[in-house]
Amino acid sequence: MKMKVVSSNGYTIGDFQEEFDKLTENMENWKMPIKATIRVAELTLMSEACTWFTGSELYQTYCNGDGTMEVSADGYYMAIGA
Repeated sequence: MKMKVVSSNGYTIGDFQEEFDKLTENMENWKMPIKATIRVAELTLMSEACTWFTGSELYQTYCNGDGTMEVSADGYYMAIGA
């Protein structure tokens, strides 16, 4: 199942799981709003992974100028209206 391609960019469920785990590694509850620092190169995959798992859009809030950026997303609870 992890190798199943689920994205028009060719990403698999396994790709999404790995990136989403990195995105939410410092969170107690992955369903809450997300705020993280990621590498600029990871944005496309992490954005798709965030949408896949939470239904919310990951967006850039600040560019750090060192190849990383600050990102945020509403999270699962807000996406479903809880």
